[in-house]
This record gives sequence, structure tokens and C-alpha cells, in this order.
Amino acid sequence: MSILQKILFIITIYGISLALILVLLWYFDPSLNGVVRTLIISLPILISTVLVQLIERKTNLRKK
Repeated sequence: MSILQKILFIITIYGISLALILVLLWYFDPSLNGVVRTLIISLPILISTVLVQLIERKTNLRKK
């Protein structure tokens, strides 16, 4: 993957994950304190990082 493709891919995964998490938080409307809410909202960063690493490894294995 080129750098631009990787950046677009990360932004797409991040946006989709963030949207899903925000919809779930809005739907269930939990009475969470600020720290827990911040941790839940920061999950898309972790999700996008892990997914990009897994996909990169898979594409590198195919090239070999």
C-alpha cells in the first residue's frame, strides 16, 4: 500500500468505528462518567491501528 492509500484507509476505518460507537452511546444513553466516555470514544484509534496492521501483514504475506 502506498502512504496515501494507507492514510485514506486509516481515516475510513476510524470514521466508521467512531460513528458506530457514537451511535451506540447515543442509543443506550448510559450515565457514564467523563473518563469512561472518553475511553470508549478513543476506541476507534485502537481499532483502526489493529486493522491496518493486520491487513498490512496479510498483503505482505501474499507478496512473498
